[in-house]
Amino acid sequence: MKQTEPAPARRSERWILAAILLTAFALRVVYVLQSRANPFFAEPTMDAGYHLDWARALNEGREFQSGPFFRAPLYPWFLALCLRLCAGSLLAVRLVQAAIGTWSCWLAWRVGARTFGSRTGLVAAGIGALYWMLIYFDGELLLPVLEVPTTLLAVLGGLRWREQPSARRALELGLALGVAAIVRPNILLFVPPLGVWMLASSVATARWRSLALAALGLALPVAPITLYNGLVGHDWTLISTQGGVNLWIGNNPQADGASAIVPGTRADWWGGYQDAIQQAEAREGRALSPSEVSASYVSRVREFWSEHPLQAAHLMAWKLRLFVTDRELGNNQDERFFALHFGPVLRWLPVGYGLLLPLALVGMLLCVRRWREWFPLYAFVPIYAASVVLFFVNARFRIPIVLPLSVFAAHALVQGAAALRARRLGALSLGVAACAALWFGVHQVPRGVKLDDAQGWWQLGVFYAQHGDDARALEHFDVALARDPSLARLHRDRGITLAHLGRSAEAESELRRALELDGGDPANYGELFSFLANTQPPRFESALEVAERAVAALPLHPTGHYDLGRALFEGLRVARAGAAPAAEDRPQLERARDEFERALALPSRGQERFNAAFALGEVQRLLGDPAAALTAWRTALTALGKPDEQGWYWRCAGSLIGLLKQEQGPEAARLEYQRLELRTGPSAELARISIDLGLH
Repeated sequence: MKQTEPAPARRSERWILAAILLTAFALRVVYVLQSRANPFFAEPTMDAGYHLDWARALNEGREFQSGPFFRAPLYPWFLALCLRLCAGSLLAVRLVQAAIGTWSCWLAWRVGARTFGSRTGLVAAGIGALYWMLIYFDGELLLPVLEVPTTLLAVLGGLRWREQPSARRALELGLALGVAAIVRPNILLFVPPLGVWMLASSVATARWRSLALAALGLALPVAPITLYNGLVGHDWTLISTQGGVNLWIGNNPQADGASAIVPGTRADWWGGYQDAIQQAEAREGRALSPSEVSASYVSRVREFWSEHPLQAAHLMAWKLRLFVTDRELGNNQDERFFALHFGPVLRWLPVGYGLLLPLALVGMLLCVRRWREWFPLYAFVPIYAASVVLFFVNARFRIPIVLPLSVFAAHALVQGAAALRARRLGALSLGVAACAALWFGVHQVPRGVKLDDAQGWWQLGVFYAQHGDDARALEHFDVALARDPSLARLHRDRGITLAHLGRSAEAESELRRALELDGGDPANYGELFSFLANTQPPRFESALEVAERAVAALPLHPTGHYDLGRALFEGLRVARAGAAPAAEDRPQLERARDEFERALALPSRGQERFNAAFALGEVQRLLGDPAAALTAWRTALTALGKPDEQGWYWRCAGSLIGLLKQEQGPEAARLEYQRLELRTGPSAELARISIDLGLH
């Protein structure tokens, strides 16, 4: 009879595990279905939008981003595969991710059962099933979908190798680490300590062989990425090039430890990306490859650490405090707001970071003597936490440690239950007291961390504004304003919306308020300048003042110089009512020319470079330098690359060909026309230029 007793116990545990996993999947499916009310469900923004655009580009066979990978590619590749298999349905993709999230709970059970026993594994899986932020991220088009299970696979691989240090398990461990690294490379910080542990754990004959095979397994996923970066992207970098920028975001004199924006750059994804490159190139005084951009920011961080060691140390301590606080800090979006606002099911779930971390820390203390034995699990938590604190802290970055923490929390709960059954009330009381003290500490949200949901309401307002529903956008902005009147971007976007609604005085007040609150954001200067320059009649004197402030505050940002030149040039044209400039206007034209040249001298791309070069050509023509005008207009057409929807490309082309005809004759104009036709292909706009200039 005793020989058969374990079998029913194992069967009951399997049934319990099945119920936990079914609950995990059901909660994730319910959340996904509820979150369809979120307007960003169908139109993701920021990082999620970046991943979606990348995946769609892959499926359409077009280049998404030239050069080496800026971000580790595995999740966008996975997303592209899911989109292809799911006929492009984002709902279906999210349901697939719900299944992967459920698999992560199963992996937590495997890790818990392998270390502390099956009961602990079941409790760990249950914590994962009910952890509301895990459920939220399983429904987002973001890295945690793969980051959580791949890091668990790496931990599990280390535990399996310790039990049986065979060649196969060493290779599997390395492979798991490599796959996790091409989801998020900072797991590579875990590799050297793990290698030292392997050498210390192995018998002499096996240690180096195991380490070599683990290194081989690690290289199998990573090496193809490195080869692609070097051979196709023409820039040898291990996995991705965003590391230096992210390091600077979290370690600069203005860093708050959580915001994911490079100081002095625009808040939108591509604007911020381009501005960050421009800043690095302006600092180095030359064009940079992506890896050189990253290295430039790493150099700036080293300077900050060496020149301001106390401030850097205080910032690192602050980020550690943010890491252990219960508050879920948003990154691109206010995750807490969107999770709870559009996922009512999550409001009823009991497990969050404030409960998990105290239990996990108690659990780690209970097994501290066995840390060498369970090193892959035990060391992963502090090492991965350090890899986040080194950069900047938010809910998305710390989510990979949740399930490893759940194993330790489960151990504390199982041990507490055992102590209660054995009536070891002293030990139980000590554990409860320690947990309560830690719970109190974790729930002390540091001053400076915003507890309102203003950012979430603002982001909803931005969505409706981008879709032309200004009235609804303003409603959301007003809700956000009542919660936090100090949010500069809110005032800026509210001002833009008020301008669309014809409420000009209020719009100007809001745009000026945004600039008062944040004079380091180039968009705040640009939007106020555009408002003043585009009023009827244009107010170029006031716009000139704003542009001069922008140049003084952000001298290395080309937009301020362009706006200053535009205010001088267009202000003169308005003053002259379209008449030709007089002799006394030449100094103002020359100053405008100088500002446009400064804008072009600073690193810029695309539309920004086109605008400055096109305007420079106009000024050079008026100053009587046709050769310089022709050069500027050719620069403009090269910068834009292809015709834009607004027709500025063709306007510039017409000016170029017309001036060539005037200065060099019809044959030179026809030759330029033919070059443009080869570049753009035949078009009605180009034919119209030919007819207007009499080239046929």
